[in-house]
Amino acid sequence: MDNLSVLPDALILHIFTFLPFRDAVRTSVLSTRWRYLWQATTNVDLNHRFFPDLTSMSDFIQRWMQIYREPQLERFCLAISNPPAIVRPLIHQCLRFALDRSVKAMEIDFSNPDFENDDDNLDVVGANVIPPQRRRRPFTVSLDSRTVLPETLGLSACDLSFEDSNSVSNPYFGVKNLFLGWMEMPGNSIMRFLALSPNLETLILKGCWDVGNLEIDSGTLKVLVMEKCRGLESFSVSSPKLEFLNYSTRLPQAHLQIENVPSVREVVLDLGFQQWRNDDEHTHSIMLFDLLAQDWAVQALTICSYTLQALPLVGNLVLLKPSLGRTTHLCLRTQLHAQEYYGITFFLNMCSKLDLLSIHLTQTKIFEDYRWPYRVEDHPFASGLWHPSCFDKTLRTVEIKGFKGSTNEMVVLRYILRFGKVLQNLVIQATREDDGMGEETSRARARARDRIRRLLQYEVIASPVLKVHVR
Repeated sequence: MDNLSVLPDALILHIFTFLPFRDAVRTSVLSTRWRYLWQATTNVDLNHRFFPDLTSMSDFIQRWMQIYREPQLERFCLAISNPPAIVRPLIHQCLRFALDRSVKAMEIDFSNPDFENDDDNLDVVGANVIPPQRRRRPFTVSLDSRTVLPETLGLSACDLSFEDSNSVSNPYFGVKNLFLGWMEMPGNSIMRFLALSPNLETLILKGCWDVGNLEIDSGTLKVLVMEKCRGLESFSVSSPKLEFLNYSTRLPQAHLQIENVPSVREVVLDLGFQQWRNDDEHTHSIMLFDLLAQDWAVQALTICSYTLQALPLVGNLVLLKPSLGRTTHLCLRTQLHAQEYYGITFFLNMCSKLDLLSIHLTQTKIFEDYRWPYRVEDHPFASGLWHPSCFDKTLRTVEIKGFKGSTNEMVVLRYILRFGKVLQNLVIQATREDDGMGEETSRARARARDRIRRLLQYEVIASPVLKVHVR
């Protein structure tokens, strides 16, 4: 405290910008000098979780608007779960207050904390079923048409409307980063956002519903995230400046098309489908084939279990040349089930310059009803008759998270040790869960470590410089 006391107020306020708003407020009890310093912080976070009740929060907001004297705000966040009618006039006043101070980043969150859990627990039927609590009309924030929205804007379970929709001014003109979450958001509405935001660089859509058909065609977009949205029928992307794409869905009927993305460097494809239908086999396998047939510039690629299982259904898969020749980091979200083996080796072969392989072991949906036209005994993991070229030339690091020491996991680990000639680091993180048979976490971790130790003791290791790290 003594060292901080000698600092000028301007420097202390700069330090406050790196503190959570709640912690900045708490500094008022440190000394008489610090009692009012927090009132000038330009990073303001008003979250209902910080207050014992809504009345206390409302009183604080009113007091804060009375004492705040700074001309600008860097960041303003207002989070109230499903705000009741009694506080809505105050919400309008508070948002108007922030916008009048040229706030650079604003987040309005009226979502329910359970929304996140709903998205994580979608079942077979629930992929397109909207919970009743979400069907309620979202809280609409009405603004003057002369309003200029900040560069960064986040809207969760709420909507914006403008008094004069025919105004020549465009309130979205300056928006560069846009987050839309947990609201009804048809594809045509999203495309209208894009048309009104000519400078948009980041678009994140999470938990939205009734999306339908969505076509992203932007000359400025650099980051695009489509996560756990419902009612999606088709999704196409054409964006020459796009650098990062995250497409995560559980909708088996959605068609995905990606083209004209020469700048893309990182792609996450998580098609975590919860069901397998016979009429999906050909359609989705061909869709994945068409995606991978392009000349990708992607350097980091994340692939899900569904893709690993579906790709081998393509009859002419062997015709695909390594189109991921610039991919240096491959992340697999997998169970290392035998049904995923051919998909795994397919991607290893496609990534001829792979430097880092990450295997994230997790519970996945295994489609036992379908069988690819190959025998497990003939797979390289079992036969050892073939290995990807990256094992000889470029693969230097392998990370495995959630290792339990199951039979399939040991098969893959043995294969990596046997053929990874230039491997330098093998990092294995033992499981933090039980083994699914009632075994405690500590015992499961100990068993996994013991199996790794024995494998390293007796297995032939191809790389003379390999270092193994078990955590």
